[in-house]
Amino acid sequence: MTNEETGRNKEEDARTDGFELETRWADGTPRPRKGGCGRRLGQLLAGLGILIVGTVIGTLIVQSVQTDIASTPTSTPTSTPAVLRATVRPEPTATPKPTRTPRPTRTPTVDLNEVWMARDYEVVDIVDASFGRRIRHVIHMVAPDATTREQRLATLMNEALRAYRQREIEDTASLRLWAGEQQEWLLAQITFAADRCGWTGEDCQRSRWSAASAGTATFTDEQLRINAYQSTIRDRFMEPILALNEDGQPMSEAGWDCYEPIDIPDGGACYTDLGLLWEDQNERTCRQLEASWLRTDEEWGQLNDSCAVDRQNRYAAAQLDLDLPVVEGNYVAMSAILYGDEDKRIDMEIPRALERRQDLGRVASTRNAPAAPTRRPVPKPTATEDALGFWNDGTLHDSTLAE
Repeated sequence: MTNEETGRNKEEDARTDGFELETRWADGTPRPRKGGCGRRLGQLLAGLGILIVGTVIGTLIVQSVQTDIASTPTSTPTSTPAVLRATVRPEPTATPKPTRTPRPTRTPTVDLNEVWMARDYEVVDIVDASFGRRIRHVIHMVAPDATTREQRLATLMNEALRAYRQREIEDTASLRLWAGEQQEWLLAQITFAADRCGWTGEDCQRSRWSAASAGTATFTDEQLRINAYQSTIRDRFMEPILALNEDGQPMSEAGWDCYEPIDIPDGGACYTDLGLLWEDQNERTCRQLEASWLRTDEEWGQLNDSCAVDRQNRYAAAQLDLDLPVVEGNYVAMSAILYGDEDKRIDMEIPRALERRQDLGRVASTRNAPAAPTRRPVPKPTATEDALGFWNDGTLHDSTLAE
């Protein structure tokens, strides 16, 4: 190579700063560029890196926009551009303070003693109903001032506890509260058992009290006065059922007119209180049965109840100076009150809290003898009811009340 060519190459190298962008040979024709492939590869890699970085940044921006859209309140207009939804934040709304619910007013607790409060009472009769080894009593009471169900039961319970402490009753007692001393209108009843085994001694439970029921029926003074007077004269008009029409023979004050004649067969007949004629019995056997022997030469009659009641009402109205309709309707009026839906007796449960307060402490000695009952019937129990008219829980059944 000549000195001239060498100088030209050096000049071209200085002009390209080591990176010949365009060179030519000595005769003026272009020669291939030095380092052209490497430079292009570098540019390609740089562009690819920029593209990747841009893609990542774009993805992050899109995710951020979607997150902002999801958190934007539903009230934001749907027509707002996505860019605005991504950049504009809704103004924070003030959170309302929670309202304090006022506490409910507490109802003051009613002391049981204020509800179950015994009233003044009077014991009108005590019946010894003992059977076997179980000593049972029936106590009949009146308490005009007791008007609520709770007061009436509390009054009965008060007497039961008092009598037990004083050893006037032993195992069990059935207590009845009546509207009057005549024991016709039952207002409340309860059975007390010191051993918690009820009237029979077999139905043992956790409570000393059972068969409790009470009503709220109250009667006027006039109703009670009529009923009491009619009770005193009832036997005079309603007895005897069978009468002989002869002077000196017992007869109802209703008079012979209220007796219906009895047709006596030849040879006589035995007549019972049920009105049955036993023609196959002789007079001796009839006397042994404590029945009446009717002969054909005698005039016997059977009392007509309707006629006797009418005569009784007329007599009572005259003695009490009351109108006859008032006296005649008294029984029906009292029945309507006693068995009315609001006032009738219903089953009651004695609160446990009240029973826990009751003291059964008894006297140390038996110097206080048990009160002598008015009468001492001999009971003959059956499967479900005994001879006194009590069910096995010590309550009265309907047939006894009707009497």
